[in-house]
Amino acid sequence: RNESLVEMYTPMRELVNDWCPGCYYGKGLIYVSNVFRTLDPSIDHHVVDIYGHAGQDWGSGTSPLCGGNTYYNFGICLGYNSGEGMNCSLPDVRNNRYMSYDVSCNAYAAVLEAIGGPALNCTIPQYTGLELYPYCEWKPAFPAPQREVAVRSHAEEGTLHF
Repeated sequence: RNESLVEMYTPMRELVNDWCPGCYYGKGLIYVSNVFRTLDPSIDHHVVDIYGHAGQDWGSGTSPLCGGNTYYNFGICLGYNSGEGMNCSLPDVRNNRYMSYDVSCNAYAAVLEAIGGPALNCTIPQYTGLELYPYCEWKPAFPAPQREVAVRSHAEEGTLHF
C-alpha cells in the first residue's frame, strides 16, 4: 500500500461544475463513480471504478480511462489524440462523440476479463427518433486568411514553435 497515493485521494471533495458532474477531487486525483457499468448490476460498482486524472488539453486526453483500480490493484491509462472520433464511414457520424468511452470501456473490459474481473456493459446509447446524420466533413479550424494572420502573429510574438 502506497501511503502517498492514499493521501492523494483522501479526502475527496465533490467538484461542482458543468464539465465533470459527479466527480470528486483529492490532491491531484479525480474519482468519477459509476463511469463503467458491469453486465451484472448486482456487482458493486466500486470494483471497476478508477481513481485518476483525465489529463486533457485542446484536442487530446486520457478520459475516462487513466488511473488506478484500487480493488484489483492495477493502473491503466489510454490516451487519444482527438477530442472525438473522426470516422466518416459510420451510419450516424454523431456516434463519433462516444469514441473515448467506447474504446476505453472495451479496452478496460479486456483487461478485467484477463484478470478474472467482472464483464463490463460497453453499449453506447443510440440516437432515437432522429434521422440518421451520415454526413461529415473535416475543415480547418480557421479559413486560410485567418490561419495566415494567426501564424504571423505567433511568429512576431516569438510563440510559434515547430
